[in-house]
Order: sequence, then structure tokens, then C-alpha cells
Amino acid sequence: MTQVDNFSLGHSTSVVLPLSLHRFEPSKFDFCIFDFAVNEEGMIRSHPERADQIAQRLSGMLERFHGTSCVPVILIMPCHLGLNQECLGRKLYIEFATNNNLPFFDGYEYLEQLQAGSVLSHMDLFRDPDHIAQWPAYALGFILAKQLNWLKEQHIHLGSKLTRLPEFTYLRAATELTDLPGDVIHRRNSLVADSFLKLSGVATHEIRLSRPGTLIGLGLDLAGTNARIALSSGDKRVLLDFGTNYFDPTGEKMTFVVRPVFPQLPVDTSFQITTVQRESIRCSDLYLHGFSIQMLERPSKVLSISPTEIDLAGLVQRNDIREGILAAQALLRK
Repeated sequence: MTQVDNFSLGHSTSVVLPLSLHRFEPSKFDFCIFDFAVNEEGMIRSHPERADQIAQRLSGMLERFHGTSCVPVILIMPCHLGLNQECLGRKLYIEFATNNNLPFFDGYEYLEQLQAGSVLSHMDLFRDPDHIAQWPAYALGFILAKQLNWLKEQHIHLGSKLTRLPEFTYLRAATELTDLPGDVIHRRNSLVADSFLKLSGVATHEIRLSRPGTLIGLGLDLAGTNARIALSSGDKRVLLDFGTNYFDPTGEKMTFVVRPVFPQLPVDTSFQITTVQRESIRCSDLYLHGFSIQMLERPSKVLSISPTEIDLAGLVQRNDIREGILAAQALLRK
């Protein structure tokens, strides 16, 4: 393994893909790992009809990787929510990988192997409901890197097929919505640096689209946002509330996310975004980054992979588990 780059934002579901798929150049990498299962799990449980919409967004990934030598790999990280009941996110991502012949690493299967023949409980493996503990995470990284090196030696054929896909785009507030009356604010954290449009007070702003689409995601800095937000188009209206969990009154933190808009908002030519005053606060600030938008379907060439899908976690040997644990212990001692 000679180079690893991280293009994730954190806290986001696959609704971020219209933005994140264009933050890097796939042809510069052998593999790109996609990890949304934990954040997606709660969304699927709250709104089961979103499963088809998630699969549509993931298909946009196959379009982005068409014509490159980069192989997308699905990583299904485990969470407490999926351990003792049917894990809908795990099922969705395995089905997507299987239907598209994509290699995948099933983190739930990995945890089962980690526990086999040991006295470890689930509590030993998790640091909180959404994240596995540091040492099994390090061991997983070691094992996954080894599996990718093995995968590189296989005869994977990257071809092409013609299909129909929705078109996805991302509209940036600071650079593309220049008629909005906000201040451009530059924010940074350990993952990313970017510009946001700060909208203050109670106000309504109109966003025009060049063609009809559906508003599916809202990009913002959660740490700088303390507002209720209404999105409306025609007689359709969606109310979202931010600021109760992640707002940082010191202004020091930045938590960049792209959150799903539910229900999704059909837009003909324009929609309105309104900051709504909350009784418990004196002012409302919205640090807006942009909007994920889904357009109509059109013919598209997408990545086609053969042979069949490869379950990387299913190929892990006991020696791999032992080596991973030893590697994790060595890292933790440093």
C-alpha cells in the first residue's frame, strides 16, 4: 500500500455522493472504498422507502468510475443497531455489490470471525453505538489492506455497459449562488477545508434551477448552524431542524455534512429556503454549503466488472485475524 487519501466528510449518508465523487480523480487510484452503511442504517429504518433511492445514488458511482482503472469497494462497517436484528443497511449494500459484481468487505462477518473462539463480547468491540473500538478498527484496516493487495493480483476485467440513470449534481452556495445576501465564510477541520455562505436572521431566499429536478440533500456546517429551516416549492414544504446536537457556540468547530432532505422535494424551476426563528434562541444562523439535486434519467455508460462479486471478509483466514490483532496492538503501543 503506497498511498491512501481520505475524501470523506463524516456524519453523511450516500446523499453526499453528488459532491464527493468529484472531490478526487479516480484514475489516480487502484481502489476507492465507500463506507456509508452506519449512517445509512438509521435512515433506512426511519424511512424504508429510501432504500431504492440509495441504490440509485450508488449507481452514480458506477458512472463516475467508468473508463478508469479504479475499482470501487464497498465497506460495510458494523454498528450496534444492526447486531441483534436484521441489518437493513448491510442487506442493501450486499445486494448492491452482488448485483454489480463489486468487491465488498462485510464488517459484521469480520466481527463474527474476531469473536470466534474467544471470550470477547460485543461490548469489547464497540466504543459507542456507531463505532467499533480502536483496536478492532486498526485490525480491520490491516486486514482490508492485505485483502486489497490480494485483489490487485486477480484478473479483474473493467468493462462498460449502457443503462439509464438519474443525473445527480451538487449546487455550491458560496460559488454558484452569488446573488444570495450572505457572507462567505471559510471553515476547516481535520478532514476538509471549504467555503460556506452564512445566512443570518429570519429570511426567505429563492434558489433557481436551470432545469427541473428533485432536492435530495442539504450541505451545511452543523457546528455553525442553529436554525430551523423550511424548504418549499409550490405547495410542497419540508421542515428541518439543526442546532440541538452539534452546534458549537464558541465558533471553533466545523462539522461539514450533507444531510438527506426527507421527504425529497420536487422542484420545477425554483425553490425557497427559509430560516425560521426558534423560540429558545435569539438569532438563527445557517452555514450553507450547497444542495444535492437529482435530475431526470438519461442514457449512460457505467462501469461493468467481471468476474462475479468478491466477499473479501469471507476470504479472511485465521492467520489474517491474528496478524491484524498483532498489528493493532503494535500501533496502540506507539
